[in-house]
Amino acid sequence: MGSEKVALRLMRVGLGVSLSTKGVQVLRKELSNWAKLNHPNILELYGVSTDGPYGLALVLPFLEYGDVMAYLNTCPAAPRSPLVLDVARGLAYLHTQEPPIVHGDLWPANVLIRPSGQACLADIGLRRAQINISEEGWSEPMVTLPYGRWMAPEVLNPHGYHTTPLASVTTSADVYAFGMVAYTIYTDEVPFYDNCSYFDIAARVVAGERPPRPGQDVTKRGFNEALWDIVQQCWSPDGEAVTDYLHWLSIVHSDVRGANLLISASGGACLADFGFSRLVQDLEPSELSQMSLTYMNPRWMSPERIEPERHGLSRVTAMTPAADVYSCGMVIYELFALQDLFSHVLGHLFAISRIASEGACPPRPNSEESQVVGMSDDLWSVVEDCWKQDRGPRPTATEVVARVQALITK
Repeated sequence: MGSEKVALRLMRVGLGVSLSTKGVQVLRKELSNWAKLNHPNILELYGVSTDGPYGLALVLPFLEYGDVMAYLNTCPAAPRSPLVLDVARGLAYLHTQEPPIVHGDLWPANVLIRPSGQACLADIGLRRAQINISEEGWSEPMVTLPYGRWMAPEVLNPHGYHTTPLASVTTSADVYAFGMVAYTIYTDEVPFYDNCSYFDIAARVVAGERPPRPGQDVTKRGFNEALWDIVQQCWSPDGEAVTDYLHWLSIVHSDVRGANLLISASGGACLADFGFSRLVQDLEPSELSQMSLTYMNPRWMSPERIEPERHGLSRVTAMTPAADVYSCGMVIYELFALQDLFSHVLGHLFAISRIASEGACPPRPNSEESQVVGMSDDLWSVVEDCWKQDRGPRPTATEVVARVQALITK
């Protein structure tokens, strides 16, 4: 690695385990998948060493700050919300791969801090490998492990949820763990800190118990009622649906438009350009004002985004999931109308901005071509609901997905 200092992370594979066993082959596959990832919130895996006396060792960047809780112990005044957002972005990156990558082992020890103070996720996918070789070298049951405090109930007791240990490691379980990690970062307390028995903690989690709402002392760290709602949603037993993932985490894209919708090699669409997405409560009004004026795209923007004061809002409070849904309606229109938004309006973008702020929307496309590609009455109804002038009645992102999926399978 040249002059760069690296860290060796020894894998807990028993001394008697052959490197040719099926379980270790699964481990190698998971490590290969991790090594291919490229994201600022994912720790790089440089390689794997098998030359030492203890079998496999991972070659990783050496991060002096260590894990997130060690970092916060050293730097207690560090802002918490950016760290939580870093974890969310890393997890969202994994879950939007094709196929989705499950972290499977999300707890504070696997959230490491770069020299810049940015958080990144480590040990990607190793839980699945651990399960595969549990009878060969990794023999500890889940409930006896220290990170059981952060695990979803179905991971702690898969048979009680009519699943298997391997099948219980899902994106939904990752989201549950994210809620626990966020709770820990804001409170400086491990979940169920009053109990040292891992078996007791597992029983409490499986019985439905969750940590209580933090006290008012954590508000100075950025924790508020909205974040508590997010954490509770992560712990919800109905956490399987992750289609509303960004909005679950209070991440507003704020620049949803055709140019930011890219197509992967498999033909799937994915959102890009998250440079404008931030935790809303972390935005400084002056900073947001400057960003909004610079990056305004009125063709796709909701009326309250264009003229927030007219709607009794600020530029901060106008950036909401409902505004993203309005823009989603515009993107659907683009895809099916096969023409530019407000193509019938002559003049500068300011002219479009003016009529959009007054509630004007593009007319329904009547071309035969748009009908052929699927612009039905039902789909047009979805678009119109996204464009409702009052943001309250607009559907959520989850509802839009459900309605469009129903039309596709109709």
